[in-house]
Amino acid sequence: MKTVLIVFCTVFMIGLISSNAAIYDDFNDNSLDLSKWEVETDAEATINEVGGRIELSILPAASGDEFGAGIESTLMFTGDFDIQVDFSLVSWPDDHGVRSSLEVGSDSGEVFIERSASSPLGYFPERYYMGGDGLLPGSVSTSDDSGMLRIQRLGDVITGYYFDTDAGWQVISTYRNDEVGFDAGESLSLSLHVWSHTSPPFFNPGGQPVIVAFDNVSRTGTDVPPGKATLISPSGT
Repeated sequence: MKTVLIVFCTVFMIGLISSNAAIYDDFNDNSLDLSKWEVETDAEATINEVGGRIELSILPAASGDEFGAGIESTLMFTGDFDIQVDFSLVSWPDDHGVRSSLEVGSDSGEVFIERSASSPLGYFPERYYMGGDGLLPGSVSTSDDSGMLRIQRLGDVITGYYFDTDAGWQVISTYRNDEVGFDAGESLSLSLHVWSHTSPPFFNPGGQPVIVAFDNVSRTGTDVPPGKATLISPSGT
């Protein structure tokens, strides 16, 4: 009887945990859902939902101070949250200088995790990198060509992780709300990006496109009804 009770409780708890990690988008219909996402793209960059995932690309001819492609959630949230996404480096030449990222932001601040390429001039290696405006960054060298990124907020603490297939979730860095610039009650959005720049000469893909695929975006948090978003300006007014 004890064994049956333990099994029942375990299954029940697993059900509770799974129900909290709601899939925001699994990109499985070959057409980006514009009720969930706003598109941000520059010339020589593309966004395609194909093969059950979203592919963000930067073409070899891209140039400028900063350029790239991304999607930002139209449905906003607040409170404690847990955001996770799968990534895969579909076309990833050596030393090309592109960063692919999961970001959480508002009008008052942002925090992000990047899977970054090494740069042509050796400024930084292949790595996971977490930071934001004015934040002391954290980084971990890696050779992963696929994996998972995660940003979680519990109370006043925001933590970024990458997934290690042997050791599970590994912390990259941790910040407080006031360090990031978040007000506890303001509305937040999530976004996925690829970006780079050519000044100094970071972007050098060797004539090949850089393509990163994202899939299975999941998010917890308190949903903010459309038209009810509470944003705090950078000046705090």
